[in-house]
Amino acid sequence: MASLGDAMLVSESLKRLLLEVGEQRSLDAVLRTVVGRLGEQEHIALARIWLNRPGDICDRCPLRADCPDQTRCLHLTASAGQSKREDTSPWDRLDGDFRRIPLGVRKVGHIGATGECVSVNDVCSDARWIGNPEWAKSEGILGFTGQPLVFKGELLGVLAIFTRTMLTQGCPEWLRM
Repeated sequence: MASLGDAMLVSESLKRLLLEVGEQRSLDAVLRTVVGRLGEQEHIALARIWLNRPGDICDRCPLRADCPDQTRCLHLTASAGQSKREDTSPWDRLDGDFRRIPLGVRKVGHIGATGECVSVNDVCSDARWIGNPEWAKSEGILGFTGQPLVFKGELLGVLAIFTRTMLTQGCPEWLRM
């Protein structure tokens, strides 16, 4: 159960985020602001946004073998977070193995295909949702939640966070806001 202090911190953080988003002048800036502020939260290891776009690098995509349809996929558009290890590259890169996610594949692709939220309170007990279990273990990842980004009934993409704490009951609702 979250304390009143935790709720006030989330409320203040959300207010700051909403004010900053309103000041941005481009979609890329809005998306970078969202994941940047989420990635600054102590309990969030990684925040990412993928947008639903036409397939473009299918011939060299690391997930090509799993892709059921090369016409559309989720493109990693914004990423932010902090590693526990000092020897890792920044988590704001957009060119890693998960830069494209086929619709319907893995947790992010499932969200992108169905428009349904996925929350895993303890990834250790439900590892099927983790694409890189070694990374999750070395970084102390315990929770995951992903929200579809929908505008006027159209699924635009997916916002996902990986946490170093088990998710609280209100986390998916907070992320949806």
